[in-house]
Amino acid sequence: MYLVKSKWIVSSNNKVIEDGGILIDKGKIKKVLEDISETNSLANIEIIDYEDSILMPSFTNAHTHLYGILSWGIPKLDNFNDFEGFLKVFWWPLIEDRLTKKEFVLTTKSSCLDMISSGVTAFCDTAEGPLTEEDTLEAQAEVVEEFGLKAILSLESSERINWENGIKCLNQNQNFTESTKNSKNIKGCICTHTTFTCSKKFITEAKKLARENNTFLQFHLSESIYEKNYTLKNFGLTPVEYLDKLNVLDENTLMSQCVKVDSKEIDIIKKSKCNVVHNPISNCEVGGGIAPVQEMLDKGINVALGTDGYVNDFFEVMRFAFLIHKANLENTEVMSAKDVFKMATENGAKALGFNQGKLEKGYDADFIVIEDMFSTPLNRENIYDLIVVKGEKRMIKDVYISGKKHNRKDIENEKDKMRYEIKELATSFWGGIK
Repeated sequence: MYLVKSKWIVSSNNKVIEDGGILIDKGKIKKVLEDISETNSLANIEIIDYEDSILMPSFTNAHTHLYGILSWGIPKLDNFNDFEGFLKVFWWPLIEDRLTKKEFVLTTKSSCLDMISSGVTAFCDTAEGPLTEEDTLEAQAEVVEEFGLKAILSLESSERINWENGIKCLNQNQNFTESTKNSKNIKGCICTHTTFTCSKKFITEAKKLARENNTFLQFHLSESIYEKNYTLKNFGLTPVEYLDKLNVLDENTLMSQCVKVDSKEIDIIKKSKCNVVHNPISNCEVGGGIAPVQEMLDKGINVALGTDGYVNDFFEVMRFAFLIHKANLENTEVMSAKDVFKMATENGAKALGFNQGKLEKGYDADFIVIEDMFSTPLNRENIYDLIVVKGEKRMIKDVYISGKKHNRKDIENEKDKMRYEIKELATSFWGGIK
């Protein structure tokens, strides 16, 4: 048992403690001390004093593609100009169909280092490699376990190659989910792609497996206007209406993107109690648009944040989410810093089912220590705004995962050591793009 003290403790999106501490025992928060004088009654307890720093919940990256690092700066073909062309001409044949266990394992290690260094201690990954080896998820899990991170690992399944390949991928998810059912930190789930790569039969089979295995079904939804146009043309329904009709939407459904959903669809998502993951930076990168996140939040939908494998720095993701909706809606009152903070911490943990996201008794001791390197004075009134708008990962001193300390500088040094290995991997992989 030990005590961590700090000038500021941001317990949640609505509670800030000044000059307090958290008592940690066996990887969990045993007690939150709101008056530091209470430490006088604690005998023979190790005390770690971070003085003028901030203790706050660590981040949950609710949607990522760990292999995404291979796409950073990747040379693209120029014979397409829309989302459909991007997928069918470039991304599927030249990227996803060429990924093997080797690429997934090395990029998993690199991305885990990236995430820890920006304060992420839990994540949900979607491996998009329909032709990869059948033990890829197990190999990824071994890497994740080395860091002590919490993770949902899955293999994207669809019929874009054929039905047999899709079922094989679903079975890999099912087998991994079964093998990790007793693991505290690493779980599996059932993962599909979209309504335009999966038939009605395939989607209902996937949800059936998710229910039988007591896990959730996750998929991409309306990342661009392409999917909505597709379902309206083929089924006479929007994507959410179509999935609702298939009876696959409930509290164990995780929807990523949700860029082109309308108010009627948002009402269905709310009624179904689905979880949504907002990926603000990648949505802009692919030209998909800006998701109606504020409307979802206003209706009480649990919306988390994700990187989509595009930018792993969670401070950048929070800042982007805070700003783009104000510009899009021409309203400075939307997407408050407190809301964004909650999406990055508590909402993400809730979406994935992990016991973190708050610094309260009974929660896992997953938190980060931020040094006060801000240029202006820090106080109760501005602490959320400064963290979300002006926070930087270089301000992180230490990251605690289930009570175990990870020094950020050590993590950065480890990242530097494998940078050339990743560059060599990318160079070789890019050589196959013709």
